[in-house]
Amino acid sequence: MSSSLNTAFQSKKVALTYLVFGLLGGAAGWILAELQIDETEGNKWFPENLHMSTGIVFAFVLLGIGIFIVAAEAYGESNFDKFLFNLRFAVPTVLIGGFLGGVIAQSIFESMLNESDIYDAIRRCEYKGLDSWCSDVDNVYRPARAISWLVAGALGGAGIGITFKSKRRVQNGLLGGAAGGLFGGLLFDSVDNIFSGAGGTTSRFFGFLIIGALIAGCIALVNVMRTQMWLTVLTGEMSNKQFLIYDDETLLGTARNIPITILGDPTISEHHIRITNSGNVTSFEILNNASPVTLNGIAVNSGNLKAGDIFIIGNTQISVGEKTSTTPPQPPQNQQNFPVSGEKDRPNIYRDTTEIQSESLAPERKPTPPSKPPTTRPTIQMKPKED
Repeated sequence: MSSSLNTAFQSKKVALTYLVFGLLGGAAGWILAELQIDETEGNKWFPENLHMSTGIVFAFVLLGIGIFIVAAEAYGESNFDKFLFNLRFAVPTVLIGGFLGGVIAQSIFESMLNESDIYDAIRRCEYKGLDSWCSDVDNVYRPARAISWLVAGALGGAGIGITFKSKRRVQNGLLGGAAGGLFGGLLFDSVDNIFSGAGGTTSRFFGFLIIGALIAGCIALVNVMRTQMWLTVLTGEMSNKQFLIYDDETLLGTARNIPITILGDPTISEHHIRITNSGNVTSFEILNNASPVTLNGIAVNSGNLKAGDIFIIGNTQISVGEKTSTTPPQPPQNQQNFPVSGEKDRPNIYRDTTEIQSESLAPERKPTPPSKPPTTRPTIQMKPKED
């Protein structure tokens, strides 16, 4: 074991991992969403029900993002089996959360848009000699789209948190998903402006890519900010891996269905110890007559943990880190010679159905309003702007 092993909280590594996997999740969400979206005939499922069809699009997008956030967790722990185990729970919970988010988001989107405001913005664009979808129109749609994505991101993030069976992680997913959805919704129209000439499919691809990265990155940021204690594995197959302590009770062992799974050490039981956080005190106890833990050189069945502590469970040495402590982490040391193992005419939040027919307006005369109000522009599905 290297004495230079870093036991400080690897927050940048966590954030970068989530960000990269969020980008991949956005791409996966785009692929899944294209199964529902039809550029010419409308959505394939529930084409006559805008709320239901929007819910399906959001469910697919957030499913792609959610799967890769779960994958980011498994990647950080180098535990592919745990990813497959968690995936069984992630798929239904994220699909349900994403669908409900999409249905609610569509309702919010419609209720926040005013057709007269949209038409006034279009007239201003044309008066300036620009096309019908200049930044004035974007600014009308942007708040509604941002709030809609905030709701959808929050529910999708909560579904991701449920996957880990953790109250704190549900909260983190809710907060991080809401923040990522909000920022993604604010940027959505700008992405459309940049890539509109390449077609709606391309615009959607980059839009979902950004939203995936923002949702995953914000969830990682909330995880980092709300984490007070973590464990760093110092020896064995999982050397240099870190585990965050999220909840009041955390199990450590070799089982796949617990928060801290240690690989490559057959001397550790499936549920070996329980770590409990009560107030400002973090304690642990041995479970099911498992072998004792060596804490700072002393074999014990229970005790308290604080920053700088080093304990040995089975043949694996682990250090304790804590944000609130003023005690710097101790450099890892081998304390004992233990062996080490090697739509339509309604505003649509995701589809651009540009059917607005407005007459050209000359600067020297006051324009007359059209006989019928314009339809609105979608959110997620972005199509090229029409002149």
